[in-house]
Amino acid sequence: MIEAIALGEELGVSLDRIYLQAGQAPLSTTGRCSLLTEEGLCSVYRARPLLCRTHGLALKSADRPDVSHCELNFTQNPPHLSSVLDVDNLHTALFAVNLEYCHKLGIDPLSRIALDRLAALRVRVEP
Repeated sequence: MIEAIALGEELGVSLDRIYLQAGQAPLSTTGRCSLLTEEGLCSVYRARPLLCRTHGLALKSADRPDVSHCELNFTQNPPHLSSVLDVDNLHTALFAVNLEYCHKLGIDPLSRIALDRLAALRVRVEP
């Protein structure tokens, strides 16, 4: 929920409109991120979710004994252990922050909001 609210702020969507989207199914299942521009760039880069922020980085988790990483980011050598993010620790921290934030607002911390629903609510600013 905390990430959806940050994205909503970046898109100019009010909290009330964001809350109304909680728990609703995505509008589309194309697999393409609805927050990408026509050119394929992220339209909410400053407020992008954690999943997007870690894309391509060297990651490890308890589920996978090996370190996963984007081959394009590590062309000469594999990632050094000091640059590997532990996804489990990252998700635990995000969950704790989200729980605290939602508790303060009195909203369900397990609510999910589809990105395409937020994109559809974007406040359009004319040039």
